[in-house]
Amino acid sequence: MELMIPILAVGLSLMIPIVAIITDYFRKKDKMRVVEKAIEQGASLDGLNLNEEKAPHMPYRAGMVCSATGIGLAALGWFIGDPEAVGPLAGVGAIVLFIGLALLLNDYINRDRFKK
Repeated sequence: MELMIPILAVGLSLMIPIVAIITDYFRKKDKMRVVEKAIEQGASLDGLNLNEEKAPHMPYRAGMVCSATGIGLAALGWFIGDPEAVGPLAGVGAIVLFIGLALLLNDYINRDRFKK
């Protein structure tokens, strides 16, 4: 039973990107099926938007979210009050915090590319 929790946690965590990839595949496949039928019937593709518009880039957002998550994980370890929980949670929180700081630094360095 003790081994089931980590296995389920990892397995379910891996299911999220797998489902996202499969969903994206079928969505693109359906879109291409519509284009194929339009070509078969000789319809014009002018009104069809084949290029997906990306959401506008929001600089600093990912870095702020990641940094706040790292701080929250470290704080969770402190709030639990168990001395054995503080170290691991603070360590994981520090990793996530530094990833967030790296993202913030990257966005700051590349800030000229975002001005449009």
